[in-house]
Amino acid sequence: MSREPASPQSEAAVAARPMWTLGGTQMSLRMRWLATRGEQMIWDDWMSSASVDMGEGCQLQYQDAPAEPAEPAVAATVSAPDATQSPTAATCASLSPPLPQVVVPTTSKAEASTPAAAERGAAVVPAEPLPFAHRVQALLDDTAGAGLLRVHVVEGSEVPQLELLVPSLPAAAASALFSGINRMSVPELARWLQVQVILASRFNVQGHKPERIYEHAVELTLPPARSGSPSDADWQAVRIQLHLAWLQQQGRASRMHGLSRMRHAVAELDQRDSLPVQLAWLQVLQWWGSQQQGDAGLQRFDEAEAVCMRLADHPLMAQESQRLLAETLLLRARQEVGGIREASLRRAEALAAQVHAHSATPAAALTVAGVALARAELAEPAQALTLLEQALAHAFLAGREPALEAASLQTRLAVQLAYEALGNAPAPQQVAQDLADKLQGTALLAAETWRRIVEVHLRREQFQLACQVAAKAASQHRLRPDLIALWERASACWKAQGLRDDARTAWQENVRARQAASAQL
Repeated sequence: MSREPASPQSEAAVAARPMWTLGGTQMSLRMRWLATRGEQMIWDDWMSSASVDMGEGCQLQYQDAPAEPAEPAVAATVSAPDATQSPTAATCASLSPPLPQVVVPTTSKAEASTPAAAERGAAVVPAEPLPFAHRVQALLDDTAGAGLLRVHVVEGSEVPQLELLVPSLPAAAASALFSGINRMSVPELARWLQVQVILASRFNVQGHKPERIYEHAVELTLPPARSGSPSDADWQAVRIQLHLAWLQQQGRASRMHGLSRMRHAVAELDQRDSLPVQLAWLQVLQWWGSQQQGDAGLQRFDEAEAVCMRLADHPLMAQESQRLLAETLLLRARQEVGGIREASLRRAEALAAQVHAHSATPAAALTVAGVALARAELAEPAQALTLLEQALAHAFLAGREPALEAASLQTRLAVQLAYEALGNAPAPQQVAQDLADKLQGTALLAAETWRRIVEVHLRREQFQLACQVAAKAASQHRLRPDLIALWERASACWKAQGLRDDARTAWQENVRARQAASAQL
C-alpha cells in the first residue's frame, strides 16, 4: 500500500490561498498577499457558489475530494517484504508570523447583503454548500497541502477534531495553518482549530518557542462565557489534552507533579462527567499508568477501568467503551506478571474479539493485534507463531487507516522481532530496519517501540544512532532496565570505535543523559 506525496507548495501559493469559511449558510472568500509585499485584498461575503469569478481570468473551483479506491487485501505473512510507505508531508512556505489573534469580522449587515461578485459584474452560480467537514478539510488542504490532517467529529461532540495523518506535523505547515485559520470569519471555529493544530504539531510552530505556543493554546481554551459550539465540555476536554501533550515532553519529576495537579483540576471542572471530558481523562490515566510501576501504575489502571465502565452507560459508547476497556487491560497487563497478567490478557482478548465481530473498524483491528502480540510473548513457540500471524494480519488492517499508521507500524515492528526471535524459520531482517527507520520520525512512540528500535540499530552496529534513539526515548518515558542495558552496550561500542572532537562531545553528552535516565530506575 502506498500513497502519493502531496504536491509542494510555493511561498506565494500558501500565503495567497483562498479560504472557504463558514457563516451559517454563507461562505466568504478572502485572499491575503505576503505581508512583505505590503498589500492586502479582502472581498466581502456572498452566498455559497461552486465557481467564483474574481475577474482578470482568475476562477476558483472547489469540489469534494473523490473517494479513495478500495485497497487490495494485504497478505498476512510475516516474512513478506515491507512495502508500505509513510505519507510525505507537503513542502510548506517558511512563514514566521506573530502568534495569531482570532479576528472577528466587522462587516455590517448592509454591506454583507450586497454580493461583492455582483458589484464586479461577475456571475454567481447557485450551488449546494459543501458539507461542514468538507469545508474545513478544504481549508486545511489548501493552506498546508493535502495528506497532513483529517477532519472528523467524535461521539458526544459537535466540533471538528483534527487527526494527524503523518508521523509529525512540519513546523512550517503548522505556521501556515495558523495564518490560514486566522482568516476565517467564524471566530469560535477559528480558535478551536488553532488549538487542534497546536495539538497536532506538539507545540512545534515555526518561529516560536514551544513554551509560548503552549501558553497561547491554553489562553485560546479560555474564551469568554458563551453558549453554542464548541461547548464548555469541548473546551475543558481539549484543555486536558493540551496539558497532557505538554507533560509528555517534560522530565519525569515535572510529569508526575503535573499529573497530580491535573487530577485536582479535573475534579473541579463543572463538565467533568461529560463524554468529551471523560474521554480526555481516560487518555491521561492510561498514559499515567504506563509511566509508573508496581501498585502505583495499577491504581491508575483501576481508575481507567472505572472510567470505561461509566462510558458504557452512554448510549453512543456501547461498543467503543468495550474497545477502550480492552485497550486499558492490555496496557495494564504490561505492569503485571504471571497468572494475573494472563487473566488480564484473556479479558482483553474476549472484549477485542467481541468488538471486532460487531464492527470491524481499524481501531478494533489494532486492539486485536495488540492483544495477540502480548499473548504471543507468553505462549509456546507453536502457538506463538499463530498469534503473531493474527497480530500481523490485523496490524495491516489497522494500517489502512492513515491516522493509525504509526500505531500499526509499531505493532508490525514488534511482530517482526518476535518472529525472528523464534528462530525456527529464516526472516528478512531488512524488514525490521525499514520499519524502524519509518518510525523514528514519529513524534511520540511507546517505550517498548523505542527499545525495539535501539535493538535494531545495535544489531546493525549503528551504535551512535542507537544511543541517540535511547536518549530520545528517555525524554518521553521512564526507561526500564532492559532499555538502559541496551543503551550502555551501545555506548560502550560507540566509544570503542574511536572518538574525536565533536564525536567525543556528543558521546559525553549522551552518557550524561543515560546516567540521568538510570538514576530514575
